[in-house]
Amino acid sequence: MRFAVICNEEFLHSPQIEKIVDYFQDHSHHSLEIMARNNLHHRKLKGIGIYFVLGGDGTLFTLTHYLKKGFIVGVHTCQENSVGHFMGLSLSTETFSGKNCLQEKMEAILENIASNKDFVKRSFSQYHRLKGKIKKATGINVPIEMAFNEYALGNNLFGRPSKYALSVLSDNSIPSSKEWQRSSGVICSTLQGMSGWSKNILTGEQYKSLMDQYNKTRNSEFFYLVREPMHKIEYRIGFTTRLTLISDMAGGIVSHDGFNEVPFDRNDEVVVEGSHYPLKLFRKDVDFTGIL
Repeated sequence: MRFAVICNEEFLHSPQIEKIVDYFQDHSHHSLEIMARNNLHHRKLKGIGIYFVLGGDGTLFTLTHYLKKGFIVGVHTCQENSVGHFMGLSLSTETFSGKNCLQEKMEAILENIASNKDFVKRSFSQYHRLKGKIKKATGINVPIEMAFNEYALGNNLFGRPSKYALSVLSDNSIPSSKEWQRSSGVICSTLQGMSGWSKNILTGEQYKSLMDQYNKTRNSEFFYLVREPMHKIEYRIGFTTRLTLISDMAGGIVSHDGFNEVPFDRNDEVVVEGSHYPLKLFRKDVDFTGIL
């Protein structure tokens, strides 16, 4: 199987990467490629069966923006200012030599992922994402990279309100009427994204109630939140399968996962939906007994 190790630029020539390369050159028939997160391209990733991410959540999020589908095994490097909420393994508990070392676990995952359905089921969780596009007033459609956590839609000028008309799909799949709003912006979030930005905005009771609702929704539904509305509005918070925002501001942006920003202008239409391309991430504390 062809697989890749994705890592931070400063980790690219580390002793840990060298040990991984040496192991797979000497012990395995699998084809390994090492890639830095700042040098990714969808053509380079084509045909790769599984991705091992050495870094933190930021490196993992970066990789997801280049993928339609795939298996991802996160290995947290525990570097300073790095978090690993979505990383299944950690260098703080792994070794690079001897029995049950990290390289052996990597090879075991590679060997079992194609033939052992039980292993895949108990070892990987499925994560749904968001997709978006901008329908320009000039008639051009601009796709937005899929978001693992959230999209933030609003004004790109600090201190200025976001002005727009908002519409969401109602329970019977009929779009709501467009409601003109002025606020600090709109957040569209996946289930996993609600543990970040959305959680910090909501009260504890709101968050608990919404998480209970989210666990009962369909996979195609996502959470939306209007931040700091400046007047009484109807579409403030909830779940939907499609959100449409028509800009009434000259300098709007869509930010995905806190990374890149895609601009939009007045009368442009931003459409957000659930993506049909989930990713599978390696879980924490997977039991390797029986496959090593």
